[in-house]
Amino acid sequence: MHTTILQLLVGLSLLPLIRIYVVYRRDNKNNYVKTFRIVDGNEIDGTSDTDGIDVTTAHLGPAFPHGVFIAQDGANNGNQNFKLVPLQLIFPEAANSRETTQKLGYQQQACENLL
Repeated sequence: MHTTILQLLVGLSLLPLIRIYVVYRRDNKNNYVKTFRIVDGNEIDGTSDTDGIDVTTAHLGPAFPHGVFIAQDGANNGNQNFKLVPLQLIFPEAANSRETTQKLGYQQQACENLL
């Protein structure tokens, strides 16, 4: 079964206790697609808890040419902040086309520490 990136992204949710994001299809069965995490990097920490997530498939310049996934991170030393993840890191297929309606096929898989 095929679906579009945009249809998948609206089906994103967060499981806060284990700090993973889950992608589901938005059809009548809501099948699982994948899980991913935003983990600590060299300069920025991963997400710990969040009050919200959002996504766009719009071209946002050279840093986010295929869109961006945004997660508010509420557990930091000092102020809260937002984590911005290039969409093609979550969905590598997004880099193959600028079309937001590109047809994509997925198999069930878990992606520990994808990011």
